[in-house]
Amino acid sequence: MLINIYLGKRTVPSYVSYSQDPPIVGEHAQRLMKTQHEKVVYDAKRMIGLSFNNSAIQQNKDFWTFNVVEENNRPVYDVGNNRKILPEHVSSEVLRELKKLALKRLQIPENEEFQAVITVPDYFSQAQKQGTLDAAKIAGIKVLSLITEPNAAAFAYGYDHNRFDDYNIFVFDIGGGTCDISVLK
Repeated sequence: MLINIYLGKRTVPSYVSYSQDPPIVGEHAQRLMKTQHEKVVYDAKRMIGLSFNNSAIQQNKDFWTFNVVEENNRPVYDVGNNRKILPEHVSSEVLRELKKLALKRLQIPENEEFQAVITVPDYFSQAQKQGTLDAAKIAGIKVLSLITEPNAAAFAYGYDHNRFDDYNIFVFDIGGGTCDISVLK
């Protein structure tokens, strides 16, 4: 089921602010970038499951507004006050917020088991997929399956337009760093 989270939106920005406890997630965290950029982190999906020396980390770290340091050959966010946070934990905060919004929207009690299908980029390695599964576990989500983002887009299109029989669906997922193509028959 696809749901509108709030105000007709289906997305929540993957920004987390560690300026307070508990962390702030989504649009509010994104707005805090202007005043507290060193405590607002994003791009966990670009870091999850990678080593610190990975070229993607090394190419991006000088452009991020937050600090990324090495810990046990892993990239971690340094949000100040001797607080370091793994990408899996940042991702879990976003997933926890999505879970909370979905439970509220669907009027499901918070103590019920929450199951979900989670999307990942087509290029994700096994380590990146495992990092995503770890983040979901931290967020209290039982993952039924991981599917690629282009396939999820095709399913969403079919669901929205009630077109699953006798159709070929081509999805071009042009993202911030990659372009993925899926064909569903």
